[in-house]
Amino acid sequence: MTPAANDPARLAALRLSLISGVGPIIRQALLERFSTAEAVLAATEAELREVRGVGAKLATTIQAATREVDAEEEFAYCAVEQIQVLFSTDEN
Repeated sequence: MTPAANDPARLAALRLSLISGVGPIIRQALLERFSTAEAVLAATEAELREVRGVGAKLATTIQAATREVDAEEEFAYCAVEQIQVLFSTDEN
């Protein structure tokens, strides 16, 4: 397992980026509202729906991501294929 796969913040960020229907604009709006990907994934459906562009269906999809999006597996695949996962919060 890669070090990133043990980092809850990076797992949440990857999970959020893999959710169908959450593109860069909605992801940015979610992060502006909740500050972190972990907080986005922990938000209630009602809280998520307060964000412009997030309706009932997408709010349900976001809530299900913790159970349905296997970020650990994605990090493992990237490690095997020697793919470096970069996030906008990374320094270099």
